[in-house]
Amino acid sequence: MNATVMRLAVGLAVVGAVCLVTRAADPADEGGTAAAVQSQPDADAAAQANDGAAEKPAGQAGQLSRLNDAKRRWYGEVRSLVHGSMVGADNRRYREAEEKLLGITDPDALGPMALVLYTRNTRWRSSFLKAARQYAQAEHVPASRLAVAYLSDIAVLDPSGILRGGARSALLSPDTPRHPQRLKYQLATNSQSVCRARAAGLLADLKDDSMAETMVDLLTTEEWRLVAKAIEARSVQMDVRAQAAGPPDLSNTTRVQAAVPGGIAEAEITLPRVQVTQVHTTVSAPAGARIDYEWELVTVKHPGMLGSLRRLTGKNFGYDKDAWRAWLRSRRDRGRSGTGSGGEYDIHWDE
Repeated sequence: MNATVMRLAVGLAVVGAVCLVTRAADPADEGGTAAAVQSQPDADAAAQANDGAAEKPAGQAGQLSRLNDAKRRWYGEVRSLVHGSMVGADNRRYREAEEKLLGITDPDALGPMALVLYTRNTRWRSSFLKAARQYAQAEHVPASRLAVAYLSDIAVLDPSGILRGGARSALLSPDTPRHPQRLKYQLATNSQSVCRARAAGLLADLKDDSMAETMVDLLTTEEWRLVAKAIEARSVQMDVRAQAAGPPDLSNTTRVQAAVPGGIAEAEITLPRVQVTQVHTTVSAPAGARIDYEWELVTVKHPGMLGSLRRLTGKNFGYDKDAWRAWLRSRRDRGRSGTGSGGEYDIHWDE
C-alpha cells in the first residue's frame, strides 16, 4: 500500500492536516465518493503481514505527554487490548477483540483509540472507523463533534477507498450530527485537488452552501506543468601530439680510417639507429550533462468541483467564475445566503 503512516493527534490544536491521498486517486471524482479504490486485498494482505510490527511513530511521545491522566490510562488499556488480542489474530478472535473495543463508550477513550489504531494497518483503521461512528452518533456532545471531525478527515484523506466510503456513509447518516467545519477546512486549505473535490462533494451532499464562493474560486486553478525536458550531453576533446621511438638498431657498423704518424689507423664504429613515429590523435572524454526544463503556466479545470456546485445550487454556469459570483451575489442580496461558521474543533494527522 502506498499510504504513508498516519496518526491522529490528541487534543484540539489548530494545525494543518497532511493530505495522504495516493497519487492513483481519481481527481475527477465529482461526488466526493469513494470511486478511486486501490487494490484492497493487496492492502489488507500487506497490513496483516505487518500486523505485529506497528512501529511507534515519531512524535508520539510528545502527543502522549499532552494526555491527561484519564486519557493516558485509556491509551494503555486500548493498546494492551489491540496488541494483545488483534495482532496476528484470526477472524474470530479479531471480531471478539473488536467487540470489546466497540464496547468502550467513555469520551476520554476516543483520542487514545486514534493514537493506537490509526496506523498502516487497514484492518485497525477500519475498527477505528466503527468506533468513531459510534462516538459521532452518541449523546456526548464534545466527543461526538470530535468523532465527526475524525470521520471528515478519513472521508477526505484516507488512502483506502473502502474506508473513505465508510466514513462518508457515516457522515451522511441521519443519526450523525452535522458538524461540517473540518470539511470546510480541508476544502479551503488542502493542496491536493482530489482531496478538495471530496470535501466539496460531502458539503454538497450535506446541503451546506456556506463555502460556495470558495468552490467557485477552485473551479479552475493555475498550475505549472512540465511540457518539455532537453538533455544536453557534454564532452571534452583533447588533441594529442606525441612521438613514439622504437628500440635502437645496432646492426649498422661503419669502418672508419684516420691518418696517424707513421701510417693509417682503421676502426669499426657501430652507430645505433632509432625509428621515431609521430602520433597525432584526438581524445574525447565525457564531461557531464545539462538538463533544461520547459514549464508552462496552464489553467486546470476541476470537474469534481463543478459537479459539487451543480448539485448544491441546481445551477450550471460551467467554469465561468464571474457568472457564478454574480448569481451568488444576487442570492445573498435577497437574504438567502448559506449558513455555517468556522470550526470549533480541529485535529492533527501526524506522520
